[in-house]
Amino acid sequence: MARESPLIPPHLTVGELVQSSLLSTSSQSFLVVEGDRLTGLLTLPQIKKIPRKRWDVTTVRRAMTSVEQLEAVRPGDEALHVLNRMNEGELSAVTVAQDGRVVGVILRDNLMRFAENLRRLRLKR
Repeated sequence: MARESPLIPPHLTVGELVQSSLLSTSSQSFLVVEGDRLTGLLTLPQIKKIPRKRWDVTTVRRAMTSVEQLEAVRPGDEALHVLNRMNEGELSAVTVAQDGRVVGVILRDNLMRFAENLRRLRLKR
């Protein structure tokens, strides 16, 4: 789980985001906020799907997954349960919520790498 997803406003263009934040962070997900209200999530895989020639005219709001569409899991949920839920819903990311607050983000790619590493460790016994 990534705990430190940068906060970005929805009015930014994808081009502005790439220039101002994406190139200076290792984060692969961004929480989209208006004031103190979470409005969505934008991930690196979503950005990659947008043609570069459209970056300067596509806003974060248009590219993000809205908060209403986000699935949330709890910090104590088992990784396999989360992965199954992501697979069933064809989700690329889920938020991790505790007491009604987002405390992190889990990306499918990261969880798949974790599962593969775990599988490799079990095979080496």
